[in-house]
Amino acid sequence: MASSMRQRNAIYAAIGKANDPTYYDVSSVVILIEALQQLSAVYFESNLNGEALDLLDAAYSVTKFPTEEVRRIALKRLQRSYGHYNSLDFQLKKPASNRLDDIDADLYLEDECDNGPIVLKKFVLPTSHCFSYPLVEASILFNKASIYQKLCRYSDAKRAYSLVRSWVHGMLASPIGLHTEVLMELGMRAENNIGFISYWEGEGEMARSSFQSALLFARSLCALSTAYDLELADVLSNICRVSWTSGSINQLLFDNLNEILRIRSNLLNWDHPDVAATHYNLAMAEYARQYNTSALNHIFKYLHICSARSKAGYDDLDPVPGLIYLMLIQNDEKEDKGSVELARGLNSLQEKRQEFGPKSPEAASTLNYIGTVLFHQKDYHNSLLFFKEELRLEIDLADGAENISTSVTCNNIGRIYQEMGQYDDAIAYYHRSLRSEYGDIGRLSTCSKMAKKIKITACGRAKASSSSSNLYSTVWYNLGLIQDKLAAYEEAIFAFEMSLELRRALLGADHPDIACLLYNIGVLRMERQQLDEASVCFSEALRVRRKGSSGQLNDRHVVTTLEKLSMSQKEKGNMNASLEIMHEVQTIQKHSPDYDGPVRQKSIGITLRTIAELHHLLGDIEAAMNAAQRSVETLRLALSDNVQDDAFDRNDQISNIEQLVCSLLMVGSLYHEMCNPLHARGVIGDAAQILAQANKILYTPSLSALHEVTSMLSACQSAPQA
Repeated sequence: MASSMRQRNAIYAAIGKANDPTYYDVSSVVILIEALQQLSAVYFESNLNGEALDLLDAAYSVTKFPTEEVRRIALKRLQRSYGHYNSLDFQLKKPASNRLDDIDADLYLEDECDNGPIVLKKFVLPTSHCFSYPLVEASILFNKASIYQKLCRYSDAKRAYSLVRSWVHGMLASPIGLHTEVLMELGMRAENNIGFISYWEGEGEMARSSFQSALLFARSLCALSTAYDLELADVLSNICRVSWTSGSINQLLFDNLNEILRIRSNLLNWDHPDVAATHYNLAMAEYARQYNTSALNHIFKYLHICSARSKAGYDDLDPVPGLIYLMLIQNDEKEDKGSVELARGLNSLQEKRQEFGPKSPEAASTLNYIGTVLFHQKDYHNSLLFFKEELRLEIDLADGAENISTSVTCNNIGRIYQEMGQYDDAIAYYHRSLRSEYGDIGRLSTCSKMAKKIKITACGRAKASSSSSNLYSTVWYNLGLIQDKLAAYEEAIFAFEMSLELRRALLGADHPDIACLLYNIGVLRMERQQLDEASVCFSEALRVRRKGSSGQLNDRHVVTTLEKLSMSQKEKGNMNASLEIMHEVQTIQKHSPDYDGPVRQKSIGITLRTIAELHHLLGDIEAAMNAAQRSVETLRLALSDNVQDDAFDRNDQISNIEQLVCSLLMVGSLYHEMCNPLHARGVIGDAAQILAQANKILYTPSLSALHEVTSMLSACQSAPQA
């Protein structure tokens, strides 16, 4: 509180001095720039990133052009932002640490569980006693890069960090040698954050190089002040993460991990998440080199901290990874079934039974926990044992009745059977999960009055109990997946529609989950040749998708499905419906992140040709010609981009040429149909020339045959009709 008040007073004093005409000299400019950066840091910490960027831009303007007019504009910007900051509605969020994201512990996990390296986010704010314009410019650019990175504008951030890095090296090499500590801090942070971006871009070696450079700065800074020790640990941890993910498990990795543990243990509380994370990371590394005793020691410390934080009400450490490694380590040492019981979950179960008795909610909860761990290990058989024991205990606790708790457990058991491919058992447990809310649906017909009644009341049930309806929605969804696999399409549609009703009531009509369910229903209806109903489902799914994220939908899969639907509509003579679908396909291909570069151009070019064909079938020759010509232009771009691509692929090139030639032939054919044979021959001649050039480099029988045909057509007095 005192620190915040001092910060307010300092900024207020700076505004006063900067606003006083008698202070208009170099010192007042310095004060103004310093105040702008300080206030920008406050907004950044409070996630008001746009305001923070505006303040930094103002500071940069004053730095580059310290005229009276620029100073006056920047001062107004500062006063307006300070007024907002000083108002009662400004909620200051004090950062928990010096990092960009303090949610996840520093665990080295794999694949989609990987939290990634640590980002050093703290603004660098040179004070007036070490002011120089180049240094201030570098700090402003670094601070802007931090905001870009927070906004996931990684290319902008990396570009800015790289400039900072160049400036730092240049200024450090200067014979003047001023402000070394601030420059080294800038260098450390810029190099580290470049490493973060490179890591997520899949550039492991580049990330390692940047982290190593950051480490050199960090060690030099620690020689000047112990205030940088935790940042040294963070940079070291990033280096270890890259080594771990690349499989470089050597003595240097262990030395670094032990140094990280020493620093964090000395400077943080014993139960801090980063202390726990370091124990976990050391345990994994020790296990990798088969030092199981040491690995166990670290795992137990990790789990001890997990337990302590959980009891204190924190939910920032996940004990499941530790439990899995504990089981793996114990299985390495012992092969008997009892070795599994050494897991923390089973130890906890023994404690609960001793403290609360063998039939207690606490024991049931621990059984669920152990079953979940085993499920994550894909040890489905043992997982079933624990969940079924939990189900038995829950029924005993409820005096033989089944309730929401038993529904949850039945869903878990059904999910395991589903993963094992035992669909009959899965369906039985899913039906049992629904029984407490819907009654016995085992013999329910999708056409019965009871089914319709269940469907109508699903929305009301969801509003009455959101937690239970979320469960039931999941159960219905899983039933739909199974029925789809079993080719019971009507039952699958019914189950998905039940899930849809519940999800709509819970999440609203525009949630990404709604789009996914509508898409699934649409696919099933399309397979049943219910094309109009399928079109309605897809249209609604795409409407939802346009309003927000695509959620679980993969745009390429969506495009493939829509193309099939368009073809089905075309075969049934519904040309307008088919055309409307293909326009939607084009929109997806144009904007979807699942398409990029030449692939996007090629896909759009092919779609435009299909649109041209549909316009031709509808008798609209002008529209067909327009679409066909756009197809040619787009495919030319795809061909050009593919040639310039470093990852040149021969087969892709051949395919692009063939697609372009097909579109050119269509344009030629349409010209002929429009009684313009000269243009037709010119276009087909262009196709022949493209094929002639391609055959010199990429000779294939298909290209050669196509060249012969186009050469013959271009030499003729007429061209084939479309």
